[in-house]
Amino acid sequence: MNIRTLIKISILAAFICVFQSCGDDEIIGCTDPEAENFDVNANVSGDCIYARDKFLGSYIGVFTCPGDLSGLSNDSIAFSIIEGLDANIKSDIILELVVDGFPLAIAGTVDGNVMTLMQELTGVPVPTPLGEFPGDVTAVGMAMMSNGDQTLTATLDLDVVVQSPIGNVPVSDMCGIEGNKE
Repeated sequence: MNIRTLIKISILAAFICVFQSCGDDEIIGCTDPEAENFDVNANVSGDCIYARDKFLGSYIGVFTCPGDLSGLSNDSIAFSIIEGLDANIKSDIILELVVDGFPLAIAGTVDGNVMTLMQELTGVPVPTPLGEFPGDVTAVGMAMMSNGDQTLTATLDLDVVVQSPIGNVPVSDMCGIEGNKE
């Protein structure tokens, strides 16, 4: 092979490297800037971890209300935190629990280590000493994870307006939820 052919091959190889990113290694990592494990150097999408992921799961715990709703307190309750209705919104969650036949599905969002809950529910069946009546529930609260993201501690301000035969009866309480992931 003569020197001219060798130079032409070298120039062609350099030209190909410039236009086909010769020498660039694939860096697999999370390419979503909204994820907690976003990797600015990644050029191939890998698994992403979102703030809400630490909250998702099934829990066993307690539900306590010290005031007007103390009858709903429960020493052993199972509850779940699932993805919100739109799985593409990585910060949305739903807290699902049933307390003494009182079903609640409370929407919320997660930002960092804090879950904020806020939901207005209408026509929820509310158990009372006179039987079950429909009620409107406003639930506002927040929760945090601890113990290596295994224990959830939450406060939940519940305002309930029960539509009873004697008229609307407002009841409110600041309840607590604590649970461990199963």
